Amino acid sequence: MPKILQKMRVPTRYRGPVLVITVFISALLLVAVNYVTIKSTSAVRAYIHGESHYSKGQKDATQYLMLYLVEQNEEHYKAFKKYISIPVGDSLARVAMVNKADMEIVERGFLKGQNHPNDLKELIWLYERFGDFWFFREPIDIWEEGDRHIGEIITLSDEIHAAIQNGTLSESDRNRFMTEITTITSELTVLERAFSDQMGKLSRNISRILLVINTIVILCIMGVAVLLVTATFTALQESRRELKTINLGLIETNKQLDSFIYASSHDLKSPISNLEGLLRIFSIRAEIKDPDQKLLLDKMKLSIDHLKETINNIENLIRIDRSSEDDVTENDFEQALNHILEQNEMSFLTDHNEIRTDFKVKKITYSKLALKSIMYNMVSNAVKYQSPKRKLQLSVSTYYTAKKRICMEFSDNGLGIDLEKHSKQLFSMFKRFHAHESGSGLGLYSVKQVLEKNGGEIQVESEVDKGTTFRIIF
Repeated sequence: MPKILQKMRVPTRYRGPVLVITVFISALLLVAVNYVTIKSTSAVRAYIHGESHYSKGQKDATQYLMLYLVEQNEEHYKAFKKYISIPVGDSLARVAMVNKADMEIVERGFLKGQNHPNDLKELIWLYERFGDFWFFREPIDIWEEGDRHIGEIITLSDEIHAAIQNGTLSESDRNRFMTEITTITSELTVLERAFSDQMGKLSRNISRILLVINTIVILCIMGVAVLLVTATFTALQESRRELKTINLGLIETNKQLDSFIYASSHDLKSPISNLEGLLRIFSIRAEIKDPDQKLLLDKMKLSIDHLKETINNIENLIRIDRSSEDDVTENDFEQALNHILEQNEMSFLTDHNEIRTDFKVKKITYSKLALKSIMYNMVSNAVKYQSPKRKLQLSVSTYYTAKKRICMEFSDNGLGIDLEKHSKQLFSMFKRFHAHESGSGLGLYSVKQVLEKNGGEIQVESEVDKGTTFRIIF
């Protein structure tokens, strides 16, 4: 047993679940880390892409401002206002995020900065998650410094526009303004390049941190997996030992139970036979004329017959269960069926019963007692539950299935079974579906038990008042 779990004093039955839960939590953590990795990479890409719009907008704006300063064309000033609004939009978004303003304000700022609508959530997410971390503060400070320079350009543009509108712009003023614009533009170029470099560095730092976390989580999962395999193997060994002990006890209990049931059923036969004899003597000697008394006597005989059949079926089940491999032999289907019909000639071979055979497979190596029980119960069921409207026609055939297994089929035109109603209880013990006929309710149950014990199965198709087909797959 893993020493870690032993030191934790985790009970044996809880060690497996504890390890499974640990693996599950580790897997969730791994998924979360990878999600953050992908999300962060996408967000950094969005910031770098946004910076390119910021930089281009600023450069286009200063060019038009210079043209306006030289040519004094109002259209150039309008163009300046148009392009300077791009970095101004990003600046508004940054200030809104710093002040934790409504997200709609932040999104409007980023959209004004010509950022793609699909990138907005990533841009905001990265700032909210990593805005207070040291590795994200430096690019944010550069962004803030760039926005201050943008503000200086706007202030200069206002002065230039006022001087031109008032007609007070001198040559010296023009040269001074041109120099200041050039200086600010140069400083902005350095800051914009630094921002891109810092975002690239940020991406690498985030990737490294998340790689380390990924590695730790994977190692934890591997470690827990080893513990889980070890704990499972140990638990299986313990369970195997416990099952071996339990099985030995069950085998002994089953032997004792079988002996008790067999002895009890055998002991019951004597008083039942005595009771049957007494009823026979009573019916011969007593002159019973009352119809109610005759009906009562018939019901008593029927109950005795029912009890005898139940005891015989129980004994038969025990005998089959006790049968060893010595009972397995080569059986001829036709001979086995004829033997059953001869033994039950009075009930099976009547003018109202027609039994046809078609044995394409002649023989089978199987338990002789088990095969006899299967065939008897199938024929007996067909005879018992034949329709009063027509002569019984029972077809017994054998053939090979598509999977090369032997199939013995019993098809009759009897009362049929409502499978939609009774399919779940069809092979249960003591279940009967036609109350007008006596029976123990053990026939189909015993057939299924015998087949499953020997690796076979039973299939059924039936239609009420049309008939039933049972397929015995060996």
